Amino acid sequence: MATQHDPSSTGEPMFHMPESAYERLLAVRDQLRLLATLIQPHTRAEESTLREVPPTPLAQGISLVAGQLDDVLESME
Repeated sequence: MATQHDPSSTGEPMFHMPESAYERLLAVRDQLRLLATLIQPHTRAEESTLREVPPTPLAQGISLVAGQLDDVLESME
């Protein structure tokens, strides 16, 4: 089960998220971190030069993440 906010301590409403949706959100987070790692420069030389990121793999990665977010949102309806 996902973490729930205690309304008595934060004033925020409580919510329930299915465990499977929470696990998919964790996977989406990890994939976003991977995409960020792939795009980030890793050396000083890379920082000072313009790196070309191939658009097709980047678009595929973003599309995959978007699809997984759609699945999570649909499971919460």
